[in-house]
Amino acid sequence: MRTESKVDSIVLDWLREGLTEKLDQLLRALDDLSSGIGGNEHLFESLQAIKTIDAVLAVSDFHILRVLLKEQMAALILLESPSDRATALLTAVTEAAWLLRAVLDRLSIGAVVNAMSLLPMINRLRLAQGLSELDTRNILTRASILWSESRVFVRPYLGTLTQESGGVAASQPMLSQMEQQILLLMRGDIDAIPNLLSTFDAIIDREINRAVVIATRVFEELLHAVSADQVHYLPLAKRMIGRVLRLFRMEIQGRDQLLIRFEAIEFATDLLLELVESLPDEQVLCGESIQIWRQNLSTDQERIRFLGLETSALKQVAEVLVEELDAAQDVLDLFVRGAKSDLEPLLRIQPRLEHIVGVLGALRYDHESALIRDALNELILVVRGSELLNDDFLMKLAIAVMTTEQVVSQIGQHIVDTDVTLTTIDRAAKQAMVPLATACYDDIIAAKEIVNTALRPNGQPVSPEALGHAVELVTGVRNALTVAQFYAAMPLIDGLRGWLSANAGDVTQVTPEGLGALAEVSAAIEFYLENLRDHQRELLQFLSGAVEMLPILQRDEGVDWAHKPRRLR
Repeated sequence: MRTESKVDSIVLDWLREGLTEKLDQLLRALDDLSSGIGGNEHLFESLQAIKTIDAVLAVSDFHILRVLLKEQMAALILLESPSDRATALLTAVTEAAWLLRAVLDRLSIGAVVNAMSLLPMINRLRLAQGLSELDTRNILTRASILWSESRVFVRPYLGTLTQESGGVAASQPMLSQMEQQILLLMRGDIDAIPNLLSTFDAIIDREINRAVVIATRVFEELLHAVSADQVHYLPLAKRMIGRVLRLFRMEIQGRDQLLIRFEAIEFATDLLLELVESLPDEQVLCGESIQIWRQNLSTDQERIRFLGLETSALKQVAEVLVEELDAAQDVLDLFVRGAKSDLEPLLRIQPRLEHIVGVLGALRYDHESALIRDALNELILVVRGSELLNDDFLMKLAIAVMTTEQVVSQIGQHIVDTDVTLTTIDRAAKQAMVPLATACYDDIIAAKEIVNTALRPNGQPVSPEALGHAVELVTGVRNALTVAQFYAAMPLIDGLRGWLSANAGDVTQVTPEGLGALAEVSAAIEFYLENLRDHQRELLQFLSGAVEMLPILQRDEGVDWAHKPRRLR
């Protein structure tokens, strides 16, 4: 049986090629924007690429990652108008795009996206927009809002009919009625709540913006709470009324639907968190009890590290940073060898260093990036004319670039938990992964061949000593993987070893069910070791089916069977 996360991973695999193409399109457009080429054309192209990626991730249920995309879209919209934040916005969006590529690589092998891991990048995007920072509970709440939004069924033809019959004017009486009723509530008249709920239901029926539907439903939950206990919840309702009115006035004014969506998500998130904090545990909120909400929004088990211990994605980020550092080094070399009177080359270095510092910060390399961060701050002062250009500064900048190259070269090499330190032996074991996995793979194949030979109907008999050797081979694989701390397939290896040990006298005494279980378990071990050898990673999502076969394998010991068994596939 597939779990939901496996289904999500498979859906993502189907759509991966299109995602990669859109991500490449986004990175090209952002690169052109940072070079001052194209302007609004590339802004539109970038926004469309992120919208497409967002739609794909909505289908495959990766909603925590969509919180990052939402902030990217909001930052790009701000770039449509002249702003003194333009450089910071573009830098943050570009950093997020590179990290997005690394995250998609992890998702493709079934990894879990972690809210705390995405937190630094999301907050960089929000700070660039001039917004407040979030915590992980807020991100998880936003992901829940986005999940609900993706499952809202709207009837857009009603919006079309409304436009044909007078546009905003046709909806004006309903919205005016809502304003009058909500102002009665503001004055403390809770008798207005039933009529207000009916009006909101009518508004939802004609609403075409899914996020507004969700925000309205969350506010309706608050109205029900006020009806039950106005002493505790009426003050909260009064605080939220202004935001409700602002949201619907944006629709009346014909504001961009994307901006309305962002406002609705912000409002729904803030209100939902307030309700989760204040409602009793047994109260039901949006279909779930408050106790379940609090469990789902708990961050006690969140990792601080960037997306756990998977190194392949981090290595790709490191490759990008190396390219940026090489380009900065080339420009710096040309500047030093030139007349040094034109500071334009230093202006070209600045955005690259900002990208590097931002990514290192998002990966929690704050201490290691201190040198280049200080050099960047001094570079900004030199470019602005606040400080004079001198050889000492250029030497400091060159040293910072070279030192950062050493830091970047270690990204993804020795990533460990916060309370674990790799010893020299540990690192040697990690570096020996390929030969270790190759030896284990060869031994499993050899053991499998011994069993296949014993199962041949007309083949030469296999001695108990040979079968005992097969047990020794599997035991050796188990011991080697244990020393190297690769435990994912250990239940399967233990199951195979146990079966071989129990049937070392005569493996032909196997039932059809036992043979099928044996074939699936051995194939899963072979596949696992093959990926460990070729890709230096533990693939987990294809092992669970074989683990379910272990009880059958354990029962199948010394059972007579009249038919000759087939070979293992």
